[in-house]
Amino acid sequence: MFHGDWVEHPQYGRQLKCTGCEIKKPTTLLGIERYLGSGLIRGVGPSTAKQIVETFGEETLTILSEHPERLQEVPGMGRKRWRVIAENFQEQNAMRESMVFLQSYGISPNLSVKISRLYGDRTADVIKNNPYRLCEDLEGVGFQTADRIGMAIGIAADSEFRIQSALKYMLREASVSMGHVYLPLRELVTKTAQLLRTEEALVSRQVKTLMLRRDIICKQEEGEEDIRVYLAAFDSAESEVAKRLCELIASLAREENPQAEQDIDRFEKRHGIHFSAQQRKAITMAMEMALKNQIVVITGGPGTGKTTIINCIISLLSRDGEVKLCAPTGRAAKRMT
Repeated sequence: MFHGDWVEHPQYGRQLKCTGCEIKKPTTLLGIERYLGSGLIRGVGPSTAKQIVETFGEETLTILSEHPERLQEVPGMGRKRWRVIAENFQEQNAMRESMVFLQSYGISPNLSVKISRLYGDRTADVIKNNPYRLCEDLEGVGFQTADRIGMAIGIAADSEFRIQSALKYMLREASVSMGHVYLPLRELVTKTAQLLRTEEALVSRQVKTLMLRRDIICKQEEGEEDIRVYLAAFDSAESEVAKRLCELIASLAREENPQAEQDIDRFEKRHGIHFSAQQRKAITMAMEMALKNQIVVITGGPGTGKTTIINCIISLLSRDGEVKLCAPTGRAAKRMT
């Protein structure tokens, strides 16, 4: 049942502007039979629905909800089949209640379905207790979405769940937008406090909580001014990459190329380009490392000349053997190809 007001739309005419809805179960025998036989409940077609309603009458929905084992009283109903019907009926009930709960807080139907499938009949309890779990449990749900839900259901602005989720969000966002695997502690605390419009002292307290739980890793080398804060997964990934690079360097033969400068000059003439002093230095260093260590990592922001430098290195090194390239993203790999 929908509630609302009739309004006059300038283009489409008279419309109902919905302000709420209420789900009512069918009350007539025909309504119950049509509901059960609609295809929503696995294992129940029109003929089975008719048999169930004939057996239990107006008590059908109550029995399905509270005493589903009585489905065995329906003629021809096997043990396996009644269990399938009962379980599916309960799932449908839980899904419907979850959808109504979630959409009352402005969550889209598609996201409501995903959340309901994830948490089942625990959906309302989970979301009311800590909506920020969604960021961890469901791919594609970011802090902003979880925070919108949290604010709608009345989660306190200084909730530890909210602050912890925001800290993790800032670290993930830094990796996505800037490629950083960590943030300096002071920067992380300041940006998170600004995002949440809360005190930095509260944010710092939750940094310590996350550190104790090993959700984040804090490091500071001798001579560094600030502490580096990593998500645990990013710290592990960085360490693993460093370890494998060291293993590769140690296992490969080394060469020298005294003609590097002359080779770069020839490449410039052949392609009609002129490298800046910084680019030339980068190519020389990359060539030296590639020959000496058999491996080199090239990084830099957009427009800094990575592609041109790689072209030059490939051109110069491929005369003596095969050059293999790899990239951390599909876009970069396609660009190099």
